[in-house]
Amino acid sequence: MPKKKNDDWFTSEEIPDPKEPPRPIGWRVLVRPLPISEKTSGGIILTEQVHDDMQRTQTLARVLALGPMAYTRNDMGGEPWCNVGDTVLIGKFSGLRIKYGDVKLALLNDDQVMAVIPDPSAMAF
Repeated sequence: MPKKKNDDWFTSEEIPDPKEPPRPIGWRVLVRPLPISEKTSGGIILTEQVHDDMQRTQTLARVLALGPMAYTRNDMGGEPWCNVGDTVLIGKFSGLRIKYGDVKLALLNDDQVMAVIPDPSAMAF
């Protein structure tokens, strides 16, 4: 299958997370953007255009690390909005994109996490 336009934002899930990922400082959150499935949970194969449109507007990501000050400000509610290992929804262009070893990551401010997704397979875009 030909490479899709937005595939440059993701690293194949066959490549493992870095054993020692960069440590975010301050209120930053380090995430690994995840590719959007080629088909729906019901088994419908998405066209290239639909797949590309979905990737253009939102991104699922897995939280790899939290900075020591993440979610500690008074206006943040007193407890973390997400934890290491959570799958979260972030804006497509949120954060700073970096490549660490063979893995593409994003470094966000803690308030750029829009939602924690308990069951990523249930996401319907």
